[in-house]
Amino acid sequence: MVDRGLLFKEWKQHQAMLLVICITTVFAYPIYILSEYAGYRGCMKEYDIENGISCHFFLDGSSLQMFILAGIILAIIQIGVERNKGTMDFTLSLPFHRKTIFRSKAFIGTLIIWGSQLLSFIFSLCLIGILRPDIENFYTGYLWSTLTCFMLYMLVMAAGAMTGSVVAQVMVGFTASILPLMVIGLLIAHVDLVIGNRWLGMMTMDALNTILVYLTPLAYLSTEFNDKPVFVMPIILTALFYWIGLVCFDKLPNEREGYFFLAEKLNKPVQVLVISFGILGFGIFGYSSSQSVFGYLLGVVIGGVIGFLLSYFLIFKKSKI
Repeated sequence: MVDRGLLFKEWKQHQAMLLVICITTVFAYPIYILSEYAGYRGCMKEYDIENGISCHFFLDGSSLQMFILAGIILAIIQIGVERNKGTMDFTLSLPFHRKTIFRSKAFIGTLIIWGSQLLSFIFSLCLIGILRPDIENFYTGYLWSTLTCFMLYMLVMAAGAMTGSVVAQVMVGFTASILPLMVIGLLIAHVDLVIGNRWLGMMTMDALNTILVYLTPLAYLSTEFNDKPVFVMPIILTALFYWIGLVCFDKLPNEREGYFFLAEKLNKPVQVLVISFGILGFGIFGYSSSQSVFGYLLGVVIGGVIGFLLSYFLIFKKSKI
């Protein structure tokens, strides 16, 4: 599965950044707890019950979303930055199968994410036991933030496995994280535009919105998921992104370094997709602004031009970043 030599190489190559990510993740939430406690103590000193102001020391599980950025940065460092520096060529020249290299990178990332967040949870739990704040969704919030961080880490790793630069990796990762919402949302908006906004019943719309949220990785950052069975969805998406990343890292060429996609055959389909999104999105925006067919057509033209220019300069031009 993984090779100890590759693990050691991966650690030594990115040691400084990995340590920064570990330390930041471990102590971020404990420091946040102490900061909230300091604010609570300051409130207690400044106000009292006679002034009609009550002070509360409260921790909500939603504040744990601060962990998410660590997984994204970690994936960018492991693949995108390594490509830009040119060290990916050396890594791929080592006498190891590409799948073994990707698995080793993912294994290091898994250890960093789960290990640092476990330590953070232990330290936070100790502080909570000492300071005794009111807590809500703390335990499920920690598990949820870890799963979400790991899911987005694998998503950005998969994006890096098919792209040739940091910019491309970030853009593909972000686009993929909202792709279901964009595709289905724009199609529904156009069907409503043609048929009317009552073509679907409210129950159907609610069910469709729920499905969209579950399939859109970026939606997990802002939506409260307190139902335990929902934890299955990030696990399924994580496994899917890992498989995509593994296959792309193994099969795609590396010689197109600096271009948006490593595989040239992806350029045209993605360009068509970007232009289509521009046409559909700006068309709906134009109609919403003017409530007229002319506004819709104007939006379609503007969206098509912007989509073409954006896709051309991003996909077909070699990046210098």
